[in-house]
Amino acid sequence: MSRYGALPEEWEHFSKTLGLTADLLPVVANPQRSISPNSSLTDLGKVPSRLNSAGEVSGILDWTSKSTAPDAIAKWAGEPDYGICVQTRHIRAFDIDDPGNARDIVAVIEGLVGPLPKRIRKNSGKCLLVFKLAGRESKRVIETGEKTAIELLANGQQFVACGTHPSGARIEWEGGMPLVIPELTLEQVDRVWAELEKRFAVSPSTKSKASDRDTVLNNALLADPVVAALKDGGYTIRNERDGRMHITCPWAEEHSAESSDSATTYFPQFTGGYESGNFVCKHAHCSGRTIGDLRAFLGISTAATDFTPVADPLPEDTKNNNGKNEKTNKEGLMIHRAHTIEQQPISWLWPDRIARGKVTLIAGSPGLGKSQLTAYLSATVSTGVAWHDKSACRSGRVLILSAEDDPADTILPRLSAVGADLEQIGIVECVRIRNQGKLISRGFSLKDDMAALDEALGRIGGVALVVIDPISAYLGQTDSHNNSDVRALLAPVAAMASKHDTAMIGVSHLNKGAGSAIDRVNGSGAFVAAARASFLITKDASISSRRMFLPVKNNIGNDKSGLAFRIESIQLPSGINTSRIVWEDEPVLMSADEALSMRAKQPGQASALDDAKAFLAELLRGGPVLAVDVADAVRGHGLSMDTIRRAKKEMGVAVDKKGNQGAWRWVLSDFDKFEAPDEFEDLQ
Repeated sequence: MSRYGALPEEWEHFSKTLGLTADLLPVVANPQRSISPNSSLTDLGKVPSRLNSAGEVSGILDWTSKSTAPDAIAKWAGEPDYGICVQTRHIRAFDIDDPGNARDIVAVIEGLVGPLPKRIRKNSGKCLLVFKLAGRESKRVIETGEKTAIELLANGQQFVACGTHPSGARIEWEGGMPLVIPELTLEQVDRVWAELEKRFAVSPSTKSKASDRDTVLNNALLADPVVAALKDGGYTIRNERDGRMHITCPWAEEHSAESSDSATTYFPQFTGGYESGNFVCKHAHCSGRTIGDLRAFLGISTAATDFTPVADPLPEDTKNNNGKNEKTNKEGLMIHRAHTIEQQPISWLWPDRIARGKVTLIAGSPGLGKSQLTAYLSATVSTGVAWHDKSACRSGRVLILSAEDDPADTILPRLSAVGADLEQIGIVECVRIRNQGKLISRGFSLKDDMAALDEALGRIGGVALVVIDPISAYLGQTDSHNNSDVRALLAPVAAMASKHDTAMIGVSHLNKGAGSAIDRVNGSGAFVAAARASFLITKDASISSRRMFLPVKNNIGNDKSGLAFRIESIQLPSGINTSRIVWEDEPVLMSADEALSMRAKQPGQASALDDAKAFLAELLRGGPVLAVDVADAVRGHGLSMDTIRRAKKEMGVAVDKKGNQGAWRWVLSDFDKFEAPDEFEDLQ
């Protein structure tokens, strides 16, 4: 079979003819495809899924919250393995999983509400009837036998509309694809359900009960006086599943543009991380308005007004005639009153490990897999599949700044090996500036180019992760060992991470000193101090091929357990050989300090010269490197140029010029004869 998925005309029919674009998702219908080792999928062809860059199948995380754009439909229609999933949040279905009684069940349903479009397949008597039903509805089930049932598919569920069933049969629609889907009332559905239960149930039917979370939300809605006031005043537009209320802004007349349905939101008590509720309006005219302003408008007392101010509001908190906060040009100490600051939960990239909106540091010796780890992080974020520890990952875009690895032969193959969605990942090549009227290109600098990065993050949108590998290569003229200089450099990096809700991950190396893991991170201690979380990658002292990813510090999450992994070689479908991380299942309870201490006690640890050889081998394996670039790369690695020169001599690194007017280059022409130190050999 050449095409397992839906035909392009089927995608167009469900998208345009039936108007279901927002509710459509792909499902990989080719049973010969393999499931990605990083995915929690157990079966093919039944739930929303897609292919990663390695051609493996991954589930679509949080698919119930997805709303599909027309451009995505055109893309999916071109993939021959993609069937069509329909979310049942507008379209509902009677799913008849009882082939023996299916004919009679259909007769009862259509006798009460008339004919409904019917999905069938030739190798089964099971079928599915679809219809529209407004509002939110919960799943219902009638057991008609030991392993047979009738199910009402509702919010949070889906069905496969077109493609190939895992049994090998094509999914069809009786009489052809439906031209229209009838709309039923809740009264009609209830009447049908009651009749089906009366005739076919072997036990009372069930309706999915609200979860504990739903109970908490319902209680919060009942207890929150703002909710009642908004409803009574006619401000409510719609409620979201997580408790958010999209409302008409009370100050809409001041807006300079029309509002979308989701431009103004109220978070009830105990939702969205707000114990007392929160008000957010995206319009510029309301940027300074707070929950206190909303409560005052609705005539609800607020705890903040019960206090007698100890002083007049400070400049940043003064209000103009429109009720907006306005900053002044006065000098002096600027203070935020605590009640004006919106409380927010931590936004996690990797729950309890790496946060969005923060700076994180990953440090380790050369050749231990730091770049493979950042490839895994980038791939996971780009696809939104669950992390290795089964925690959820919110999908997003990724930017990579890499000063040491070539994108074509190293970075992209490693990303493909772990199933990255390459369309969501950008590689920063250079910065273009005008010099005396001419447009020139140069390397990126954290000191000089933060405005350019800020503009790029805002223009691209949705960037969840920025990888800076290694961070020492992007310091410009900053002294990496000067605390005040490093703090001044990293402060705007942290501010930008917070502004764009982006995780900034800097990769660093270890110095040759002794002491705690924090002391071993290369450069100034300000690197670790500025990072909200820092991690160490080191070898297991007893198993040389085993790597450990251990927390050094974590100010905002879990700093007690680490993870272990190995690096495995893999050949991509293109024939390119590369490598990827393979995680172990069990957590590592050893601390970073303990791991380094055990490594230090091992005989025959690599010397500074060995580290220099490993560094040069990695740097020169891709071909000649300009001498000035070698010097730049050495900066921040904890190695002296004297040691590098000794390594160069012992390894037989040649120095030549490229052309008559060219610059000096370092060349390792006989790489195969170089025997790498232990710290490096596992990646050969």
